[in-house]
Amino acid sequence: MKKYFKEYISQNFKVLTILFICLIIGIVMGVAIYHILDDGVKTELVNTMKSTLDLTKQESFQGINIIKNGMISNIILTLIIYLISLTLISPYLISILSITKGFAIGIYIPTLFLFFNFGNGILAMILLIIIPNLVYIPSYVYMCTNSINFNYNLINGENKMSLIIKEIIKIVVGFSIMFLGVILEQFTSLGVISLYKKL
Repeated sequence: MKKYFKEYISQNFKVLTILFICLIIGIVMGVAIYHILDDGVKTELVNTMKSTLDLTKQESFQGINIIKNGMISNIILTLIIYLISLTLISPYLISILSITKGFAIGIYIPTLFLFFNFGNGILAMILLIIIPNLVYIPSYVYMCTNSINFNYNLINGENKMSLIIKEIIKIVVGFSIMFLGVILEQFTSLGVISLYKKL
């Protein structure tokens, strides 16, 4: 597996770099735009976060629901990524999607600080954003890179049956990594709920 990923990074280095740059651009944009948002919008974002945490606390943190919801959202995301791969402008749309993903993270970061205050905000950011995304972002970028390659291979007329079989294997690998990210997020969310209970 290690050899596979080393070769994969070597073969797709440019695409991987562009996708990571798009995510970083999105994060920077999200943080920057958050600071010019109206106070009412910021309050709404905080209230949405509070409602989510309240609901999770009321359900006594049923881990199976967190896993199920996480996997459903990842299935939808994968469908979007591969639907994009069927278009002629797939690389551009994937780049826009990556900027949007980064933007959502960028908006989320200062909202955490506003909700939890500075000290607890740092801890909440580590638990909810940094740790899960150490697994989730590489799996997302892997899926997007595969989608772009799938698009190129379709355009170049590669055997469709062979191409689909290869892609299914890659989706299984990507989903396995995403699943680890969802499990990790469940455990880190326990810490965030503990922080919330202390507020």
